[in-house]
Amino acid sequence: MIDNDMLLEYNEYCGNFYGTPRQPVESCIERGGEIVLEVDVNGAANVRKKCSDCFSIFIMPPSFEVLKKRLEGRGTESEEVVKARLDQAVAEIGRAAEYDYIVTNDVLSDAVNDIYGIIRSERLRTSRCIPNFLTLTPLCCGRNGVYHVKSCYRKTYQTFRQPLQAGA
Repeated sequence: MIDNDMLLEYNEYCGNFYGTPRQPVESCIERGGEIVLEVDVNGAANVRKKCSDCFSIFIMPPSFEVLKKRLEGRGTESEEVVKARLDQAVAEIGRAAEYDYIVTNDVLSDAVNDIYGIIRSERLRTSRCIPNFLTLTPLCCGRNGVYHVKSCYRKTYQTFRQPLQAGA
């Protein structure tokens, strides 16, 4: 897959290779969908290079001590693996400033709400909406004009009825 450029990104993490297949991501975007990728800092850097319209969120642990307790509490890794993961986490936290947003994962529901808020905000980002707003093409004039407009964040076309407001 690597040799055939079939991965959007790939990386070795703690002795294992991980990657994101290119085709499902590109197909979803072409259909107007949105993608959330869970990748390490190297994978995120590679995605940002290839996808100029993406945004990135770094999920930060509330503290080193909490991260250590979480990793040890899983009971799935040896002490050596936990130490390697903690060392890796310190290195990754050092690269958090490369991201567009940082969300602290202390209370899970709060972190999820923060991520949803970021996604909602990104959908409304001026750079995503203004170029599309400027391409409004009236198909019919009148009190209930029908306009053909590009969606702000899905890169699809939609037709909708928009009543004109008084004074507009």
